[in-house]
This record gives sequence, C-alpha cells and structure tokens, in this order.
Amino acid sequence: MFNVVINQSIVFVFFWYTTLMKQIISFCILLIFIGCNAVTHKNKLVPLSAQSDYRRVMVKVSPLLLAGNYYQAQRLLKNTQGFLRGSKFFYNTQYWLGECSVGQGDYIGAQKYYYSAYKGLDNGLTKILSVDALARAYYFNGQYQQALAYFTIVYKQYFSKVNGQKLLFLMADAYKQTGNLPKYRLCLNQLKYKFPNNTFDTKVVKTEYHLTKSSVKDLKTDKYYLQCGIFSDAKNATALIAKLKWNGFSPFLIKKPTGKVYVILGYYSSKQRAKLESKQLKRFGFDSVVKQ
Repeated sequence: MFNVVINQSIVFVFFWYTTLMKQIISFCILLIFIGCNAVTHKNKLVPLSAQSDYRRVMVKVSPLLLAGNYYQAQRLLKNTQGFLRGSKFFYNTQYWLGECSVGQGDYIGAQKYYYSAYKGLDNGLTKILSVDALARAYYFNGQYQQALAYFTIVYKQYFSKVNGQKLLFLMADAYKQTGNLPKYRLCLNQLKYKFPNNTFDTKVVKTEYHLTKSSVKDLKTDKYYLQCGIFSDAKNATALIAKLKWNGFSPFLIKKPTGKVYVILGYYSSKQRAKLESKQLKRFGFDSVVKQ
C-alpha cells in the first residue's frame, strides 16, 4: 500500500514537472516569436502586424491617389490609423493624409499632418518628404515666413536628398514675397553656383520681366483648356507663368480685346483629360478652371 502511494506521488510530481516545463518552453517560444515579428520605433517594440496593415491599406490607397480620388484615400487612411498608433507606420499615414489634404486644396489641414509626420518619425525618407512638404504647404498658402523656417531646415539638413533647384527657387520667391531682396538674390546666386548647367536662373528671371510675342496666343474656343489666372497687365502674370513652368507645365497667355490677360494651359482633346490635368495642378498648389 505504501509503495503504491509513493509511486502515485512520483507520477504526480513527474506529470506536474513536465507540464511546467511545457509551459516554460511555450512561453520562451512565444517570446522568440514576438521578437522575430516586431520592429522598433523610438526604442519600443512594435508588432509587424502594423507593417502588414500599413502595406495592405497602401495597396488600396496608391491607385486612388494616382486617380486624384483624395477624399476616398483620406477615409481609408483615417480608418487604419487606430491599428497603427504607436508605430512609425502611423506617422507614414500622417504624411499621406497631408498629400490628400493638398489634393483637396486644404493647406492648413496638410500642415497639421505633415508636422505630425515630421516630428513623429526618427529618420528616413518620409521624414525628409514631410518637412519639405510642410514648407511647401506654408508657401502655397501664402505663409512665407513659416515656409522659410522649414525651407531653411531642409536646406541645412537634407539639401542633397531633395530637389535642390526647386528648393532654392521657392526659397528665393518666399524671400522676395517677404521683401528680403538680399536673401532673394543670395538664393539665385546659390542656384547659379550649385547648378551651373541649369536654365532656371536666366529662364525664370527673363520670363519674370520680359514677355515675348510668342508668349501671347489666340484662344481656340472649340478646344478644352485650363484657365489658371486673370490679370489686368501681362507683366503681373509672369510670376505665375514662372511657377507653372518650374513645376513642369507649359502655360501661355491670351490677351482679350478688353485688355485682360489670361494664363492658360492646354489644349485638351476631352473635358475628362482637362479635369485630370486640373487635379495635377492642384497637387502643386495651383487653382484652375476647365473652359471651352
């Protein structure tokens, strides 16, 4: 009888020990799994599920952005933010929400998102894009002093990582708008020094003060076009012409018998193509109206 009790006790202890060891081993495996399936952000462990969630939503958002459907893209990004909070991917979505806001002409909203991304990210391309975009959002909203503060950060820290020619152009124009002509000339000289083969300096300055006859064309009323601005004097339209050209567009002027001067983009074979180009203009901060 005594031997049976001892044997039962040994079996119970052995069973308890093996169960405990299984739990310890399972716990160790779980820790290894978490360690292998996590990334760090600001020295905190973040599951890779956040990365997969971010990739999944960006697969849906990217074609919407390309198609100019900023409202729907913005809704998708906002719905995903709760799953990403606390990770670097949350701040990546903040940058793309800023892009959606710019696409809808909301520069103040864009400033909030770009600032969040810039401050929240440790480093990387998205951080650089965020501060550059933040500066441009202030610039296109007419807040030139704030724009210059962030342009200066980009110039000092990330100049080699961005479009340096465009940066110096926007800085020069911002200084000009604030009346700081010495800094305006300094930016143009920097542009000439850093990019000796560029055509910006002579091209834009010439466009700014001298309009050739070929710049003014006749209006084809049977075609679709984009009206980007109306001015009482052709010389006042040159700043807009320069900005449009610098962003890759090919504007021209139309002078009507009333004396008004129109900055035009076109022509387009259909109204749909004109609308797509108008959305592209909006991304660069330019307003336009489709006309025929």
